[in-house]
Amino acid sequence: MSISIPIAQIRFRKAFLKTHTLDDLSFKTPFTPVLPYITIVLLVISIIGIAWDASQRAGLYFGIPFVLLYYGYHYLRYKKW
Repeated sequence: MSISIPIAQIRFRKAFLKTHTLDDLSFKTPFTPVLPYITIVLLVISIIGIAWDASQRAGLYFGIPFVLLYYGYHYLRYKKW
């Protein structure tokens, strides 16, 4: 779920810049827009490393479906029909 933070930063920045300028931001993340992309790459490398270690693999086998089910439930529950 940690990967959702840099994705949210990227999406917020794109949406914000459609109607505002960078000077309108009250708080600025250091090294933006590069840092969220670096964070995503490092998190993917971490997931690959976890998959590589046999003792940690079960966390991926159970964790990934759990996260997908959670997001699916949230999408279906709060979607504007």
